[in-house]
Amino acid sequence: MEDLNREENIVLKETYGIKANLRITTSNVIYPIEFLRKIGIFFAITIRSLIVSILAFFGIGVLVTLFLMTSPLRAKFLWLPTIIIFIALLMLLCQYAFINPSYGSFFSVGSSMANQLKEFKKVIKGKMARDRDNDIEEVDETGLIKFKSGSFGKVVSIDGSTSLVAFPSEIRDQERRAIRYHNTRERTTAEIDITSSQKQNADKQINNTKHLIRANTHPAIIANQRQEEYFLANKVNGKKSTIIQYKLLRDDTQKGLELTLEHLYRYEAEGYYYSVIELGKEETEEVLRDIYFLK
Repeated sequence: MEDLNREENIVLKETYGIKANLRITTSNVIYPIEFLRKIGIFFAITIRSLIVSILAFFGIGVLVTLFLMTSPLRAKFLWLPTIIIFIALLMLLCQYAFINPSYGSFFSVGSSMANQLKEFKKVIKGKMARDRDNDIEEVDETGLIKFKSGSFGKVVSIDGSTSLVAFPSEIRDQERRAIRYHNTRERTTAEIDITSSQKQNADKQINNTKHLIRANTHPAIIANQRQEEYFLANKVNGKKSTIIQYKLLRDDTQKGLELTLEHLYRYEAEGYYYSVIELGKEETEEVLRDIYFLK
């Protein structure tokens, strides 16, 4: 009973679970909108976007009002297109104001995508050179990356250990591990997070299910496992998307890179990461192909 009471008294920070830049300013801190989260809409807002949106809303409203009220002819014949333009501007303003903590506002994503498509067309037509060249000299058989600048790199696959159903004490311990991890990591090594989405491979789970079917004799257990095998084979394998998290480690010296890998494995043993797996040559090239223009 004492453990239960102690668990309930643990207070977590309000910003827990919100993705943020360590160098972020106060005006750009992302705050969740609780009433939207309760209905499954995970939008957030920042102080900066809130202030800009309020000022822009009143500014647009004043301009529209003055445009219509200063001329009876405009108010009579142009009120409908003006209102439509006003609504369109408000929709753009909402796209700027509301932010998804993972990838930013819809306005910034849309404008960035439009610029990239524009540059891509110029590159394809030969009117513009690529803004960056391949910085990688080679990737050896062990997966060690050698950059043209003389630095070394390594790509590792990361599987986090945080659970959605974790107790407050477990979340608090994980926060403490995260603080210790960043305070003790190698300062000469750059850690670049790479997130990839791919179709889920459930071959291992399917094989485990088949093994359980062969190992059991109880009809109910066998029927349950057959149902799970059918679901994995027809509904999950190659159909459901899954998120894969990688880290690109880059250091000026190979020794510094090895110390960073030791640091990762040490925190894997402590439970900060569920698993840390170094990638080989082919896997590394597959992950970095679109980033560094590997052929």
